Amino acid sequence: MHTIYGIARVPCDPHMREILAPVSPKWLRPVCTSVCRHRQRGKALEAMTFLDDHYLLALDGPEYFSSKTMH
Repeated sequence: MHTIYGIARVPCDPHMREILAPVSPKWLRPVCTSVCRHRQRGKALEAMTFLDDHYLLALDGPEYFSSKTMH
């Protein structure tokens, strides 16, 4: 983040989670939809098409799935 965005003090993972935890996903959906729509129009996502013209994306969702046995 420092190299790409010029952020002098990069927050650690727990701090980022504290910052983002109160943000409802419904507020992020329009932004994600807009970005994806622009990328589709510009053909930037074509290289990521996978089975039956779906996109293959890696997402991090620590609150979506958690395990009490795996650390």
